[in-house]
Amino acid sequence: GGWDHTIRLWDLNSGSLKTTLNGSKAVHKVHCNHLNGLVVSASSDRLVRVWDCRRSEGSVVQCCLSAHQGWVVGVHWAPGHQHQLVSASYDHTLRTWDTRSSRVPLYTLASHQGRALCVDWSVPNTIASGGVDNMLRTFNFH
Repeated sequence: GGWDHTIRLWDLNSGSLKTTLNGSKAVHKVHCNHLNGLVVSASSDRLVRVWDCRRSEGSVVQCCLSAHQGWVVGVHWAPGHQHQLVSASYDHTLRTWDTRSSRVPLYTLASHQGRALCVDWSVPNTIASGGVDNMLRTFNFH
């Protein structure tokens, strides 16, 4: 993702550009789900977008998740899940989502006393985030 409002997907074997996805604002973070081929992006328009790059016709945006009140700066798919992800925002929150019911987040976590800057969900049942409050926070789900 980049400040030019695009996401560029590259073939790592050949080093060639495979496709360019166009957003409406700067793209701060992208994460690929290797289980289903979907890409999630965080953007300064306060939206989390889920892209289906396998589509050849129509919109490649599968859904837009909108609940954040500030820039979305971090996204990460849940490990081992095709539909669950987490987002981090300048609105001081993390939000967990299920893309099958994208109208509202599953959970809203008050994560930092200031902007959340990053989020990671690489470890099953544990979300980690960092923020401008110089704190690393972890949340456990069982």
